[in-house]
Formats: sequence, C-alpha cells, structure tokens
Amino acid sequence: LRYCNMAYRLLPQPHILDLRSLALFRIGLGLYLCYDVISRTLPGVEWYSSPGFLHPDDSPHGNVVHKIWFARTTPGLQYCLFAITFLLSIGLSVGKLKKIHGRLLLWVLVVSLQHRNMHVHDGSDNYTRQLLLWFSLLPDTVHEQMAKTFARKAPRPSPNVVQVNSLACLGLSLQILLMYMGTIALRTIDGRPSKEWSSEWTAVHYVIRDQFAIRSNAFVEWLRQQPLWVTQSMTKHAMLAESSAIVWFLCPNSTSRIRVWGSVVLGTLHLGLLLVTRLPNWQFIGMIASVLWIPTCSWDRWQGISADWKKKAS
Repeated sequence: LRYCNMAYRLLPQPHILDLRSLALFRIGLGLYLCYDVISRTLPGVEWYSSPGFLHPDDSPHGNVVHKIWFARTTPGLQYCLFAITFLLSIGLSVGKLKKIHGRLLLWVLVVSLQHRNMHVHDGSDNYTRQLLLWFSLLPDTVHEQMAKTFARKAPRPSPNVVQVNSLACLGLSLQILLMYMGTIALRTIDGRPSKEWSSEWTAVHYVIRDQFAIRSNAFVEWLRQQPLWVTQSMTKHAMLAESSAIVWFLCPNSTSRIRVWGSVVLGTLHLGLLLVTRLPNWQFIGMIASVLWIPTCSWDRWQGISADWKKKAS
C-alpha cells in the first residue's frame, strides 16, 4: 500500500491546484478586471451606448443571444454597468464573492462588456473570460477557504485542505496548456513551423524592427543594436518557454518542486514581452495565470521559512 501511495503521488495531477496559488490568482484576476473596466470607462461610453460596428439587428443569423450580447444601452445605464462590474471585481479580489451566483454575474457582465467593444482587444479578452469562468465554477467551499488563506492570524492549513481536487482545476490547467499549445500551432505553415520560429529563429529580430505594437524605450533600442544571435536566442527561449507548459501540466502538484519553475519561466516570459511590446493585457493575464503552477511543497517551504523568521524576530 505504501508503494502504491508513492506511485500515485508521482502521477500527473493537472486536476489538483494549491489553495494558496488559487487565492493569489484570485487577487490578481480581480485587480486585472478592475483595470479592464477602468480602461474601458475612461475613453467614454459611445461604443456601448451607440450602434457601434455591429447593430443588434445585424447580428449573425438574427440569433436572440447575439442580439443580447451586442445590445446597446443608454450612457447612464452603461456607467451603472461599469460601476457594478468594478465593484464585483473588487469583491472577487478580496474574497467576498463566495457564492457562485455572484461570480457568474461578474462573468456575464465581463462577457457583455468585452463583446460590445472589440476594438480595444488584443486577443487576451477571450482567454481571460475562460479563466474567469473556470475559476467561478470552483465549489463555494473552496472560495470560503481561499478567503481565509492569507488572513494574518490564520492557522497553517493541513495538506489535505490546501490541495484542491476539482474538475474546475483541471479546466484551469487545461485552458492554460491549450493557450500555449495553440500559440505554437499558429506558427505553423502547411503543417511546418515557419522559418522565423524554427530554422532561422528571426521572429524577435523582425518584431523589434517594426513599429507596430513595439515600445519605444532604451531596452528596445539596445536590442536593435545587438548582433543577430541575441534576438535569435530570445526567439528560442520564447518557443522553449511556451512548449514547457506541457511539463508543468503533467508535474504532480504535491511532490514535484520543479513545478514552481512553471511560474518562473512563463511569468518572466510575459514580463519580458511587457517591456518590449505594447500588448499589456496579454502579458498581465499571462503573469497572473502563471502563479497557478506554484505547487504545495513550495508554499509549505516558504511558509516554514516565514515562520522561522517570525520566531527569530520575536
């Protein structure tokens, strides 16, 4: 029986995520949604209160669901919807949305806002909505436990409590994996990797020499002056980092310490892209999602070190 337990602990555990990783993800996701609402509110409500580029009567197939998604409101009502979405996003971040109906209401509002103004999207909106939906489907008991995770006087949780075994956890893990695998698949031409991402490795070289979505800062100027092998190395690193998602997906949550490198590798990838490109939404949500790969053993180790420091300080 002991050997069976050991073998089980070494099996892939994409359906298990640590409660503390989920809590940290919840905080980041809620703050990101607050940022998203603010970025939509500041330019005004014209896209939400006027017909826009797609009138509800011209929606695909005349489907009633599409008419609801693309429906326009009055400016006053739209500002109310912005305010409700913002307050619910804050509630998610601080752990107040413990009931599923509140989380699903936030998801519906986010979907509605994003569908009615696609001009500000960079592709990350759909990914964000999928992550929010899977996170919302976690049991209410898990959200109640998350709300107590980072409390100042909260007792150290037992291993059975911090490891969340749920279909929604599998959905979150699989959503992240498919996003990176899909990105790699889109770089193929007729079933073969494009030469910029395979044989020549010149993707980053050409990107930083274009003006589209590239930041104008000292780091980008420095990169443009470097020899070709520097940007080639960055292209290889990007492909390797994105391909590594399958490794973190298959690593056991409870026993594999290398899983924490999934958070480091993917988080730093998006941080680097944030410094170079003007596609901040993708990079923000990418860094936020990467914290889900932090395993239980790493959290336990960090909490043990923190407890030792507190004892020495007292």
